Amino acid sequence: MIISIPRVINAARALIGAIPNPKSNESASIRNHIKEPSVTDDRGLDYMRNIFRADLDPFVAYMDANWPDLRTLVCTFIYGYWQSDVSIIDAITTSQLNIATLMAMDAPPEVVWHMRGLIRNGGTREQLQFATDIAMEICQLTNVQLKNQMPLPEDVINEERLIRV
Repeated sequence: MIISIPRVINAARALIGAIPNPKSNESASIRNHIKEPSVTDDRGLDYMRNIFRADLDPFVAYMDANWPDLRTLVCTFIYGYWQSDVSIIDAITTSQLNIATLMAMDAPPEVVWHMRGLIRNGGTREQLQFATDIAMEICQLTNVQLKNQMPLPEDVINEERLIRV
């Protein structure tokens, strides 16, 4: 929370400051249809199960045993409240955004999970390649130096036999 939330707050301040007319900023919640965020736990777990499959239960069990608040944050809020809400951005685009963001954060294990998730959400090889190409281009343009080798779309697709040719 300390690492991520300040970045979001500062980015939001910069974004609002860059809008030519701040009064034109949409300030209504796009998720005001969710009246009780805690009911999103099941929706989050369903969404996560599609992405993580066999990796999900051990991950959730680990969080339940060691840090239940992390489980609430991840399952109920991040996946239940945001990631699984496809009323604004569809699941494939969400997966593409996750891939691009995680690549720039130099997080290969998470990139692999979300590459699989993109395909499991109905995405194509081309959509997966587009997400990785954009991420790498952004890293180059912004001089982000990745220390880790990022997974290649074809490796993930072949490993999981996610797309049958």
